[in-house]
Amino acid sequence: MMFLELNKHYEALKEFLLIYHEDDFEDNLQEVGGEGIGFSNPKSEHPTENKPSKDPIFQEYKLAKEKETEAILRYYEKRNLHPIELSSSLNQELVQLQKELEPVLLVYATITREHPKSLWARDARDSLERLRVWWPKG
Repeated sequence: MMFLELNKHYEALKEFLLIYHEDDFEDNLQEVGGEGIGFSNPKSEHPTENKPSKDPIFQEYKLAKEKETEAILRYYEKRNLHPIELSSSLNQELVQLQKELEPVLLVYATITREHPKSLWARDARDSLERLRVWWPKG
């Protein structure tokens, strides 16, 4: 059961990285009316700029999500064809993954605590919940 859940998480992260690019996301957000929630249309305000101004909360969230994804993908690559083992003493790759995910957890917690009304707060909360699977219950 745990393996299936972890494998779904892995596949979802891989798919997320392959499908979504930041520029595509921002374009889609603006198409659905994103300018009404704190985003502006950069093309109309600054036609000479190539990149839109960035939401700092999104930047934090995006960097954390990238670190999370890279850490989990590295874990799966190292554990290739090994059984899932959530005991730290039997799985040194898990210990390394937990260390790599700790700063990510802090970013998500900060976003949910300091910016609870942000567009990214709910995603950060969901990510915190999903990442619990990497720590054994105890």
